[in-house]
Amino acid sequence: MPVVDVNGARLWYDEAGSGPAVLLLHGGLGDSGLWEPVVPFLAKRYRTIRADLRFYGRSTGPNVPWSWQDDAIGVLDGLAVERAALVGLSLGGKLALDIALAHPDRLWAVAGIAPGLGGHSADAYSDEQEARYEAAEAANDLEAAMEIDFEVWAPLGADDRIRQLWRATPEANALPPDLEPLPATGAPAKERLGELAVPTLIVTASHDPVGMREIGPLVLAGSRPAWTRQREEARAAPARYGTGSRGAWLPLCRRRRTCALSRSPRGSPGRSFFASASQTAAVSGSLASKYS
Repeated sequence: MPVVDVNGARLWYDEAGSGPAVLLLHGGLGDSGLWEPVVPFLAKRYRTIRADLRFYGRSTGPNVPWSWQDDAIGVLDGLAVERAALVGLSLGGKLALDIALAHPDRLWAVAGIAPGLGGHSADAYSDEQEARYEAAEAANDLEAAMEIDFEVWAPLGADDRIRQLWRATPEANALPPDLEPLPATGAPAKERLGELAVPTLIVTASHDPVGMREIGPLVLAGSRPAWTRQREEARAAPARYGTGSRGAWLPLCRRRRTCALSRSPRGSPGRSFFASASQTAAVSGSLASKYS
């Protein structure tokens, strides 16, 4: 089993393809198996790496506080990757934005698919759902807890594969009491969006909770000082920056390095967000071809 030793943890990973490196960071309701439908497409053009976050799936670690952000950089270091694109789903998208702010020199692009945002409260669960979840945890009723999660994050329904992925999470494999990840260093990402310095794409899922759907516009608005400055730089050096994405489905990306995209998922939630992940990574690659 391939693992990278990072900060005392043993993190499972795999990789496929060659070319510019792309690191896929999964969401909180599954491990890196979430990316399986996407990897074959990305591997045609990129060195595509996915890793289970600490305490998810096949990754393990000691019973001490840890930083998922530092772990992701540790994966790049362990695999001798100087620069990568980070593509993160949900929790992974939050981590990707944190890393983009802390380590812009290590990235050539960042994409968040329905991402979280440090310092932003999405209030995804109602008080009634919170109470039921706490009751399910107290009764060690994992199936009930899983169904509540899917009420919030898979309102269009969840198939057996998504349920199996949920069973690879810390919620299904209890962590030691009071063990929590360390917060990102510095001010929360929401307060630092003007510092984003790498091509950034945010995909908003139309069936996500309202607080999550606010994040794309927040990132776009908050990063305006950065992309305005970069646009001025582009005018001075057009050969380096090009003209941005010309895709008709991404008009906001023209002449900007931070983009927000809203898509209306169709079909099952699994198919919809896997398709969005593939498109997001592809667009990140096109941005990188101009900006790296």
